[in-house]
Amino acid sequence: MSERAAEIRRRVEDRRHAQGSIGLLERIEALRTLTANHFALLIAVWLVRFFFIAIDCLPVVVKILGGTSTYDRLLLARMKADEDKYTDLLVGERIEDRAKLQILQHRVDRDTRKALADLDHAYQDGIVAREAEQSKLQEDLYAKLRERRFRSASENGRADHAEASPLMG
Repeated sequence: MSERAAEIRRRVEDRRHAQGSIGLLERIEALRTLTANHFALLIAVWLVRFFFIAIDCLPVVVKILGGTSTYDRLLLARMKADEDKYTDLLVGERIEDRAKLQILQHRVDRDTRKALADLDHAYQDGIVAREAEQSKLQEDLYAKLRERRFRSASENGRADHAEASPLMG
C-alpha cells in the first residue's frame, strides 16, 4: 500500500504542477459543479448565503425596529435649533433690508422735497423777476406815454396859443 499511496501522491503532485494555482473563479466553478450533482449541498450553500445577507442587513433592521434613540432625539433637537437660528438670521436680514429700504426711501423723499423746494424758489424768483421787469417796462411805457402827452400838450398849447394870439390882437 505504500507503493500505491506514493503513486497517488506523485500523480497528485504532477497534476498540481500542471494545473498551476487555483483561483477564486476556479473554486466557484467547482462549487457550482458539486451543487449541481448534490441537492443537499445546494441547500447548505444557499443557507450560508442567506446567513451572510442577514448579518449584513442586521444593523438596518435593528435601527428600524429599535425606534428613536437618545442620539436621534439629540440630532432632531440640534436640527431644530439650527433651523431656528437660520430662520432668525433670515428674519434679521429681512428687517435689515427693510430698514435700508426705508432709509433709502427717506433720502429719496428728502431729495425730492429739496429739489421741489429749489424748483419752487426758482419759479418764485422767476415770477418776481418777470413782475419786476414788467413793472419796469410799464413804468418806462408810462413815462414815455406821459412824455408824449406832455409834448403833445405842449405842441397843442403852442398851437392853441398861436391861434389865440391873432384873435386876441
